[in-house]
Parts: sequence; C-alpha cells; structure tokens
Amino acid sequence: MRALISDIHGNLEALEAVMADIEKHDVEDIVHLGDIVGYGPDPVLCTDIVRRECVFGVKGNHDFALINGPFGFNYLAAEAIRCQRDTMLPKCLVLCGKKKSRWNYLDSLPYDHTEGPVLYVHGSPLDPISDYVFCKKSHVLWSEEKLHEIFGMFGELMFCGHSHHPCVIYDDLECDLPPELDFTVDLGRRRKAIVNIGSVGQPRDHDNRACYVLWDREKKTVTWRRIPYDIEKTVKKIEGIGCIDDRAGERLKVGK
Repeated sequence: MRALISDIHGNLEALEAVMADIEKHDVEDIVHLGDIVGYGPDPVLCTDIVRRECVFGVKGNHDFALINGPFGFNYLAAEAIRCQRDTMLPKCLVLCGKKKSRWNYLDSLPYDHTEGPVLYVHGSPLDPISDYVFCKKSHVLWSEEKLHEIFGMFGELMFCGHSHHPCVIYDDLECDLPPELDFTVDLGRRRKAIVNIGSVGQPRDHDNRACYVLWDREKKTVTWRRIPYDIEKTVKKIEGIGCIDDRAGERLKVGK
C-alpha cells in the first residue's frame, strides 16, 4: 500500500497528524505531490519531514515560487512565499549546509513522475505545477475539453493535487466526491481515472480536516483519509509570525 500526500503548505500540525495516521496502516512507502511550502508557519520542518519520509515527490507551484519568486501569485500567497523565502534562502557561503541542502532539494524536484501507466503530478500534464483539475460537482471552473485532452496524456491512472478539492474523475468525465463513495473508490474495473488526493495542510472542500490518500495497488482501491489536527495551534503560529497574513490561518478553520 502506498500513501500519497500533497499541499502541505508549511502546516506542521496537519502533517504530523497525517504521518501518525499513516503509521496505523500497512504502508510500504509515501509519495508527495508538491507544495510543501506556502501559507503555513513551518516550511522548514515540513520540508525536512517530507525529505526523510517520502520515496519521491514532484514540484508544486509554491515550491517553484520559493526558488524563483511568486510571480502571478495573489497577495496572500505571495506574501507567505516572500516570508518563507527570507527564512529558507541560504545566504552565507559557509555554515549553511542544512539550508543549502533543503533549498537544493526543493529546487531539484521534478515536474512529474511516471511509473508504468501511473502519472504523479501536482497540476496536470498540460501544466505540471499550475493547472487545476476540478470535478464538475465541486467547482464551476471544470472544463470538458481540457479533461479530454488530459486523459489522452497518461496511461491508466493520474494522481494530482493543487486544487485542494479531493475527487475522482473517470474517462467519461463523470466524477465522484469522496463522501459519495464512503471515501473509497474501487478502480478494479480498469476505468481510466484521475484522482485528486486533496490537501494535507490547506483543505478547501469545506472540511477542515487534513486529507491524504491510501492506494492499495493489489486491491486497486483508493481511500481518502480525513484527519483532525490542532488547527488553533497552527493559526496562533501564523498570527505570531507577522509576515504571513492572518487570513492564511483563519481559512483553515472553515476548510476553504
């Protein structure tokens, strides 16, 4: 069984709660789909945990922005990245080994990863770090034309994040939300599918619990796990930093 996590966004409390839940299951390895940083108060510790625990990962738009600058970001997102960049950027020639290693890790993350018929990506094959893939049940910005194009660009299964809206989309463009499936979908019928694994540290589907996925490769099932965590602790950290807008914390309470 494989665990997949995404969109941690510097939320240490959510990540630790998810990691504790993963330990309760027969998980062989963990994969991340990007956006380790952004919005939250603990990008350093979150990056260290991901580096230590994940067998591989891909780059998200916030990871890219940390290295290259938050171009095109809204004010809230850009402010958080600038704050974190000031913390994480290795500014010295010596005695910055850990910072350099952490920085190089984020910079070297690939844009996607393919294992046989399975594609792992933050956004989509159209734009690996910035394209949003939505289910028509969850967002008005879904696109039939775009989804048809995406389905022609991978093998049998695509795992993604970025939208923070967990769902499964089938190749006939019908889709299901996790609660409609009792949080488990059986893909054993060999239906081609896109699975959005949701967000660990910044859920936006009006469920404020951390979200991640367990993929049973033998049974061909995908299960979304929703894990409560100490939101107030994260919110207070954000409020205490000063250079991240308090709204980045307040939105965690309502999951949007």
